[in-house]
Amino acid sequence: MELKGTIKLIGDVQNFKDTFTKKSIVITTDEKYSNDIEIEFIKDRISLINNLKVGDYITVGININGRGWENPETKITKYFTSIIGWKVDVGEKETVSIPVGQETGDDLPF
Repeated sequence: MELKGTIKLIGDVQNFKDTFTKKSIVITTDEKYSNDIEIEFIKDRISLINNLKVGDYITVGININGRGWENPETKITKYFTSIIGWKVDVGEKETVSIPVGQETGDDLPF
């Protein structure tokens, strides 16, 4: 799966228990109703985003991971979802242009 968007934020590297590292970025998608999506890069994949900067337009190959955690006191299970990046391509935002005189698909009479 892929996500495309403009980098809004680049986080710092986080270390957990000396064996696990991650770094996150937030991209703003270029859909009609844009979303800010956090994508995590873990361990050696952090190097994929080291040279990126805020404002870059990227395509990110992602995996979506989910897991549950049961609170030992309440026995209520809470579910968490992570978006993990594994590939990054830097490019330019695609623009759609309609030649003059070509139909746009609108059915409006004016």
